[in-house]
Formats: sequence, C-alpha cells, structure tokens
Amino acid sequence: MDARKQPHFLCREDREPIWLAGIWSERPDGKPGCATLTEQARGVAKEIHDRMPLVLDADRLEPWLDPHLTDRKTIRHAVHHLPAERITHWTVSSRVNRPGNDDGSLIKPLPV
Repeated sequence: MDARKQPHFLCREDREPIWLAGIWSERPDGKPGCATLTEQARGVAKEIHDRMPLVLDADRLEPWLDPHLTDRKTIRHAVHHLPAERITHWTVSSRVNRPGNDDGSLIKPLPV
C-alpha cells in the first residue's frame, strides 16, 4: 500500500478568497518571522487532518488587522471563524508537492 498522503484542495464553496489568521514578529536577528495560526479541524477539514488553519470571516477582518488589539480574551471575542460549512475540498494530483509544477491543472479534482 502507498503510504504517501493524498493532497487535497480546500476552498470556499463560493470560491471567494480564504483569509487565514497569521501573526508576525521581529526575530532576534532583526528579520521578520511569521506563523499561520491553526486550530482543531472543523467541517470537511476533519476528513483530511485533525488540525487546520484558523480561517477568518471576511466580514470581520478589521478587528484581526488592528495592531492595537493585543489582549487574548478581546481577540477571541472580536475575531470570527468562517462557518465550516462554507468550506469544501477535493483530492488533487500529487504534482502539487513539487515546486516546479505551477499550472491550473494542479487544483483539478482527481477522478473518483
């Protein structure tokens, strides 16, 4: 049996952009460092993995982008997830795992 993981393409059902929550900070060497925040998988993402990026509701991006919003409790109340049922996915070719591949066929669904 092939032990490689099957790649999937995730997107909003309406194909609008997905907004992922990220943080950044200046590293000790003066260069910027960043990370994408993750959470327990919700909705269809649970079929793929136990974790997923924190996907923000586009209507509530402004609080997330406020540089003065630093209190964790306040952040949790101000930021809203995109409802999980608005995300869909399908399997795609393992060609996505090679950086030299860069064309639209990478996100075409594999035959069922």
